[in-house]
Amino acid sequence: MIRNTSAQAVTGLRLGLFADWDLPGSSGDPQETAGWDPSRRLGFVEGTLGGQPSVGVVWLDDVALGGVTYAVLRREQVISSTTGNPPAPGRAPGVSQAPMIGEFSDTEKWNALSSGQTTTSESSPQDLYQVIGVGPLAIGAGGTDTVAVALVAGESRTALQANAEAAREAYFVRVLGTEPPPPPPPPEDLALEQNFPNPFRLGQQTTIRFAVPEPVSGAARATLIVYDVLGQRVRTLVDGDVIPGEQAVTWDGVSDAGGSVPSGVYVARLESDGNGKTIRILFVR
Repeated sequence: MIRNTSAQAVTGLRLGLFADWDLPGSSGDPQETAGWDPSRRLGFVEGTLGGQPSVGVVWLDDVALGGVTYAVLRREQVISSTTGNPPAPGRAPGVSQAPMIGEFSDTEKWNALSSGQTTTSESSPQDLYQVIGVGPLAIGAGGTDTVAVALVAGESRTALQANAEAAREAYFVRVLGTEPPPPPPPPEDLALEQNFPNPFRLGQQTTIRFAVPEPVSGAARATLIVYDVLGQRVRTLVDGDVIPGEQAVTWDGVSDAGGSVPSGVYVARLESDGNGKTIRILFVR
């Protein structure tokens, strides 16, 4: 519970949790992949070795999906960043001094907590951080607000999902004294929403939400690929097994080759089980 003991309302408040699991790979160093299950408000991390659990963070409160922040951060990017701390505690970060290399600065934490659902997955095994949160919140003078998040684990991703649902149910029943709202069922049809923001600019990321129905048999598989107007593949965002239901990925205007793409219109194509959906994306340098 957060209580505002001041005589003035607090606005623009962001609250969240940072997690660092350090699941070791064959060398002993952390080697992890990560993803996002929006329908369960569950961010998950998995290792590369057999027998390792699936672990993650789940937001327990009944918050609209648009109000939830979830991001996956690469440790190598955090430790090499020279983003500085804010000049005074409790203030929104501005341009300020660079920290020592390796420091996870207050500015970086603020940026992560205010990033929405930006980089929600990482398929290349490496050392990763997770961030989950909500905001911006406003608490009136003398008012209170309650937020709740759980750390969960399971022997498999399916077990992790079941444990996340159990944690949410326990929170609602035992703490709030009410029944939790049921998770939305997987959609009956393939869905691809318009990206936001659109247009987006160099240095920004745009979020693409989509939904995949339950397959008739076997695992759900999907591809989400960005093409230029000539039909040439630019960036592969999804290619493989996915969780049926809502998903969210991001594109930063960078191609598979690693370079920033030119300004222009691009086409994102989602395909699964013989069906497809397309949207147009505008990128401005």
